[in-house]
Amino acid sequence: MAAAYFTHVMLLPSLAGRRPAAPQRGRAAHRNRRDLPMDPSNDKWLATSVEVPKLLLAFAPGPGTMMHQDMIDWCAANMASLEIRQYELIAGHHTPEDHPQLIADAIATWADAHTLR
Repeated sequence: MAAAYFTHVMLLPSLAGRRPAAPQRGRAAHRNRRDLPMDPSNDKWLATSVEVPKLLLAFAPGPGTMMHQDMIDWCAANMASLEIRQYELIAGHHTPEDHPQLIADAIATWADAHTLR
């Protein structure tokens, strides 16, 4: 169930385009993980995949916040190899727009620490 909060897929015609692609026959142009059938194996994988590092960036709650402390605590207790970086900066629904450089730096540092790039 936790994977529903983290995975969001948007099909774009190009990086410069920034508009959702036209729907293809039988396929949505914009698809949210919550729209897909839940697979219980996702929960098991998140809990047991110790060989796969995971990162959760958490911010002080702002307007439209989707991640609250109880959810962050649940993730810490139920996801193997999860690193949580908490920031005092306020962020809400548009966190990537509010703090893009901080997010990019955090992901780059984390990826480098795990030799992922």
